[in-house]
Amino acid sequence: MEESQKVFQWAVDRDLYSWNTMISTYVGSGNMSQAKELFDGMQERNVVSWSTIIAGYVQVLLDWKVNKIMILALYMISLFL
Repeated sequence: MEESQKVFQWAVDRDLYSWNTMISTYVGSGNMSQAKELFDGMQERNVVSWSTIIAGYVQVLLDWKVNKIMILALYMISLFL
């Protein structure tokens, strides 16, 4: 991912495709703060931009819920041991 960041930072012509690709890269690695920072800095957004950032936040929410459910399940199991 570091190489992608360097290429993006040094790119003279950042088009919508390159912005969306970088946002997708950050979302895929779970780095929503960087993805949101790039999203906020975009001059133009399209359906891909919005879908990618929304999907990232949905994934974060699902991960959070799964963690909470696992903690609750472990707690409930410990009550019976």
